Amino acid sequence: MDCCLKCSSFIVVSFKKLSNRMACFKKPDHLVEPILTAGDIDLSLLYLLHPPLSFSKTFISYYLGLDNCMKALPLVILFPLFKRCFSVNDSFWAVLGILSKAFGCILFGSSHVLWLVFCVPFVKIFQGFPSAVVRSLLSSIVENAEQGQLFAIVASSESIISVLASLTFNTLYAATVDINPGISFYVSAGIAFIGVILVFIIWRHSGKDIKYEHFVEVTESTEQSDEISSEDKIS
Repeated sequence: MDCCLKCSSFIVVSFKKLSNRMACFKKPDHLVEPILTAGDIDLSLLYLLHPPLSFSKTFISYYLGLDNCMKALPLVILFPLFKRCFSVNDSFWAVLGILSKAFGCILFGSSHVLWLVFCVPFVKIFQGFPSAVVRSLLSSIVENAEQGQLFAIVASSESIISVLASLTFNTLYAATVDINPGISFYVSAGIAFIGVILVFIIWRHSGKDIKYEHFVEVTESTEQSDEISSEDKIS
């Protein structure tokens, strides 16, 4: 019993500390990206098998291979090159990736011929940028000893969101497949555009990337106010 209480207390305290450090850094890209990914993976196969495309297993494997290749290569080659050549706000790369994914979803949902489907991975060429940017920024706002806790929370939230998104998009696809099989991809693109708007709003209010020292100040002031309030309650 004592062991369970200690473990639960440790989890609560750790989550509180990380929440305080991330209070000023509420970027929606790390929530939007797993929603789009879950909807894309689950529905792509169903959409490709559905008429008028009616892809064979061979063409499906070609498409998935090209899609994964166009997602990985830009992260390895283009992203470091762009970061070196262009000194722009990291939010720009996140927005670029989300927009690339959104337009790819629109094109995929509108594709009715073979060649148009294989153009989609090239439109979504920057789709891997948001996850790379968000993880880089999140790792810079916590101490090295807390990065394990941080990414555990991020991974847990992404897993929960992916499950909910999978259930939602599968239900939506089943309800709209007779009307238009691409509606689910249009909805996915709409969610992406909402994420872009939120990023622009946060970026406009912040004006610049938030430094780690600012999070330290916010955390220390929050912890001091918590201590003062707890002392007042005791007295």
